[in-house]
Amino acid sequence: MNKSPQRQQGTYDLSSFQNQSDELVRLKRQASLLPQLELDSLKKHGLKPHMKVLDAACGPGLTASIIHDYLTTGHVTGVDLDASLLIEARRMAKQSRKAIRFRQADVYEEAGVEVNSRYMTCSQIIVDDTSS
Repeated sequence: MNKSPQRQQGTYDLSSFQNQSDELVRLKRQASLLPQLELDSLKKHGLKPHMKVLDAACGPGLTASIIHDYLTTGHVTGVDLDASLLIEARRMAKQSRKAIRFRQADVYEEAGVEVNSRYMTCSQIIVDDTSS
């Protein structure tokens, strides 16, 4: 397995924003712009209604929510390093009564990621590898 890029606290930290609620609104707006297009792309790349899906770097859980609505017998797990984003993801899932599991983990560390998923997605992750 390739060595993880060196970084301080991950590649995204919601707490670094002065106005976190504005940043959450921006993230939700960004993810909601093209949800059907994203789902169509995921299906084109092999997503099936029965799969176990891992949404790596899930942020506030918007892609996980889109996938959840498509799944029939499968399930989706969202993983993110940022605890603040996971609080929002869990809140939204509970509010909409969606059975989505969210875990705090580093997607660069194999031990922190659910590896028995049949399908993995990671949308809009940005890595700043300044070690090179």
